[in-house]
Amino acid sequence: KLIEKYNNLAREALSTGDKILSENYFQHADHFTRILNEKEIQRKMIFKNKVLLINMNAKLISPALTFSLRELAYKAEDLILPAISK
Repeated sequence: KLIEKYNNLAREALSTGDKILSENYFQHADHFTRILNEKEIQRKMIFKNKVLLINMNAKLISPALTFSLRELAYKAEDLILPAISK
């Protein structure tokens, strides 16, 4: 919502002829877009590290368990990560 807000403010400033203010707002929108993208990448990396640890632990316990835990983790990723990014 914040990114959308700054983009709208930038378009409004541009429509009134204020190119400097418009560019300022566009830069804010770009800044927040980059921050959100970086956070999403970090979330995915953390999740993949957890999956890796699960797999490593499962291999110590039972090789047959490795596959099911990996499948369970990826199904959880499909459910959890989209909910986090909203």
